[in-house]
Amino acid sequence: MGNAIIAAAGGRTRVDVTPPESAVQSSATGQALRNGAQSIDAMTEHGSAIAAPRIRMVCTSTGEERFEVSNPGRVLEAEDAPAIISHFWLNYGLPLDRGKVVGFANEYMSLAVECGIHPNAFGKTVQHPRCRDSESFAFIVLDKSQECHLGENPNRHARIAYAESCIAPALEKFAILTPDVPLSAHSYIVAAGKFAGLSDDLTDEELKRWKANAMIELLDDILAYHIPVLCESRRLSHLVLAAKAAAVGAPYVQRMKAERAVHGWTVGRDHPRFVELELKIKRNIPRELKIYTLLGKLFKHAASALRADDEVRLVQCMECIQGLEELSPENVKALLERIQERVADQASDQARVRREYLEGWFKDHGLVTAGVDTFALKPTGESGAQYDSFEHALKLIEFAAAWAFDPHGPFDRALAILGYVSAQAIKQGATTAGHMKELRSACNEMADQLASSPLEEHNDRALKIDAFLAEGHFAIGE
Repeated sequence: MGNAIIAAAGGRTRVDVTPPESAVQSSATGQALRNGAQSIDAMTEHGSAIAAPRIRMVCTSTGEERFEVSNPGRVLEAEDAPAIISHFWLNYGLPLDRGKVVGFANEYMSLAVECGIHPNAFGKTVQHPRCRDSESFAFIVLDKSQECHLGENPNRHARIAYAESCIAPALEKFAILTPDVPLSAHSYIVAAGKFAGLSDDLTDEELKRWKANAMIELLDDILAYHIPVLCESRRLSHLVLAAKAAAVGAPYVQRMKAERAVHGWTVGRDHPRFVELELKIKRNIPRELKIYTLLGKLFKHAASALRADDEVRLVQCMECIQGLEELSPENVKALLERIQERVADQASDQARVRREYLEGWFKDHGLVTAGVDTFALKPTGESGAQYDSFEHALKLIEFAAAWAFDPHGPFDRALAILGYVSAQAIKQGATTAGHMKELRSACNEMADQLASSPLEEHNDRALKIDAFLAEGHFAIGE
C-alpha cells in the first residue's frame, strides 16, 4: 500500500508520495454506490481500505517540535497538512497539552472516516474559508464526502445506500459514547478556542468525557444529514434503521442545535430564553429529519404485514412507530390506534372462523355448546354422546382460545370454557399428572401467544389466563 506524508514545520512543507494501491478499491466503491447496487455490507468491505489522516508529533535534532500528517494509501495535497494542523489549533501558540490534542485529533478523524466522511473531503473542508467551527465543518464536509464517494448528482438509490453505510457505524459509535455523556451533559465542544480546555490538568475520566462530547457532536451532524435521505427509501430495512437512528439521535441533535445557537450567550441552560429556544428547535426536528414521511411509510408496511398475516413484520413496524413517539406524539398515537383497530378487526374475523370450525367438529362428535353466562357441552338430539375429558378437553381449550383471541368478543366466555374443562376433569377423575400437564401446557401456550400479540387487549387477556391458572386449575399433583 502506498503512503503519503506531508510534514509541516515553521511554515514549510515536505511531500513524499508513493503510488497508492487503494485507488482502485476507492474507485470501485464510488462506482458501486453510483449504481445503487451495493448495500452496507459491500460498502463496509470496500470502505475498510480507506484510512483516516493521522497527525504525528516529532522533535527534530535541534529540539524543534514539528507535526507530520500522513494518510496511508492516499495522496495528500501540500495544503492539507497545515490546514489539518490548524483545524485542531496546534499552530497558534496556545498553552495546549499538545499530546492530548494530537490524540484527540487522530481519534476524531478516525471516527469521521469510519462513519463515511472521505479523507479527501476532510482535507478540502478544513481549508475552506467558511470552516470556522464544528458546525460549519460538518455543513461542508458532509456534502463534499458524498461527492467524493458518489460523484456529482448521484441517483436516489446511491444516496440511500451511502446513507445506510454511514448511519449504521454512527449508531454503533453512539452506543459506545453516550454512556459517558448523558443528554443532560451534552454540550458544544469543538468551537473556536475550545481546545484550550485541553491545556488544563484533566483527569483521565474528564478527558474521556471531553472527547466523547466532541465526537457525539460529529455523530449528531452525520445522523441529521443522512436520516432524511434514508427516509426516502421504500425498503423496510432502511426505514427501520432510520427510525432507530431518529429515536436515539434526535434528542442529542436537538440539544446540539440549541447549544450552538446560544454558545455566545452568558445565560445558563436553565434560563427561560434557552428553554424556549430548545423547545422551538424540538418542534422543527421532525420536519428536518422527515419523521412524518418515515411514519407514513412505516404505517404502509404495517398494513401490508397485516394483510399478509406477517406478525413479525407487523410488530417490527409498530415498535419503530412507537419509538418515534417523543418526536411526534400525536401522529404516533393516531397511527398506532389505526393499526390496533385493523389488527383487532382481523383477529376477530379469524377467531370467528375458528369457532365455527370447532363447533362443527363437536357437532360431528355428537356434541353442541350450550349456555350463555355458563358453559356446557350437551349431546345433539338423541346422539347420546357425552363429554370425555381425555378425548375432548384439548379441543375445548382450542375453542376457549378462539374466544380469547377475539378482541370484540366477551373474554368471560373463554374463562367459562376453561372452568368447564377444569371442573369436568375433576368430576371424571381425569386428573392424572400426564393429562393435567397436557391441559396446563395448552393454556400456557395460549397465554404466551396472547402476550406476544401487538394488541393491548390480547396482552391483558394473557394476564387473566395466568391468574386463572394461579388459582390452581390444572394443577399437577405430586
